[in-house]
Amino acid sequence: MAGCLGQENESLLSELQQISTGLDHIKQIVSAQQLHAKNNTLRVRVSPTQLFEQAVAMDAGTGADDDIRLVCKFDTIESAALDKHKVLQILINLLSNARKAVAATGRSDGQIELATARLNATAKFALNLK
Repeated sequence: MAGCLGQENESLLSELQQISTGLDHIKQIVSAQQLHAKNNTLRVRVSPTQLFEQAVAMDAGTGADDDIRLVCKFDTIESAALDKHKVLQILINLLSNARKAVAATGRSDGQIELATARLNATAKFALNLK
C-alpha cells in the first residue's frame, strides 16, 4: 500500500509541475500581450532546443493520441534573441496540429519527428510527420 501511495504521490507531483509550467507560460503570454499592446516586443536569448523540449513537455500533459510516437533529434544550436513565449506557443500549436494530422491517418504506427540542426551559418528546425 505504501508503494502505491508513493507512486500516486510522484504522479501528482509530476502533474502539479506540468500545471505550474503551463500557468507560467500563460502568465508570460498575458504579459507579452500587454507589452505588445504598448508596441513593445519582449525578446530574450533562448536556446531553440530548449523551446522544443519545453513544447514537447507541455504537450505530453495533454494525453492526446498516446499511440503516436514522438521522435526528437535535437542538435545543439546557439541561443537566439526570440520572443520566447510567442515561439513556444507556435511550437505547441504545430505539435498539436501534427498529432491531429497523424491521428487522422488511422495508422497504428504514426510518428512525429522533431528536429533541430545546424547547417552552415543558419539553424534549421523541422517537423516531419509519418
